[in-house]
Amino acid sequence: MPHDTRDMIVDFVRHWSKRTEIAGKRMVAWIGISSSKYHDWQGRYGKVNEHNAWIPRDHGVDEEEKGAILDFHRQYPREGYRRLTFMMLDRDVVAVSPSRVYRVLRGAGSQVGRSAGAPQGPPRRASIGCRCGTFHGAWAHRCGKLGSRRRRDSCPEPRRDGTCRGS
Repeated sequence: MPHDTRDMIVDFVRHWSKRTEIAGKRMVAWIGISSSKYHDWQGRYGKVNEHNAWIPRDHGVDEEEKGAILDFHRQYPREGYRRLTFMMLDRDVVAVSPSRVYRVLRGAGSQVGRSAGAPQGPPRRASIGCRCGTFHGAWAHRCGKLGSRRRRDSCPEPRRDGTCRGS
């Protein structure tokens, strides 16, 4: 409903409830609107209707600032976007938030997130291999990480046939 019409209804109820000594509640019910709606209208009296949708900001990053962020990122490619932001603030390059730097770098196709030297997750589980068999006539077994020179000289569960069951 337009705000002018809303304000006219509030004025109408106020005016006629004073002149006729009929309660405002009863008049609102006769008009056919709920009392909570009427009280909302009273609270918004004289104000235009506003929407709750997202409003685009006019203070975004211009092309010059985007270029400065990308140039700085090229100078320090191993730094994460947060550290990059505060380095730029300290050197008076660009004054923007870390989220803005992230969006600029992401929009340019850069790999962003953690810094390049940071671990990308928990370490992978090492592959364990066992070799069992006879060596110079004696039964032997060796277990250890594959591709590693350090070996463990005990098999967790050796079998009689010379194989190892615990890997």
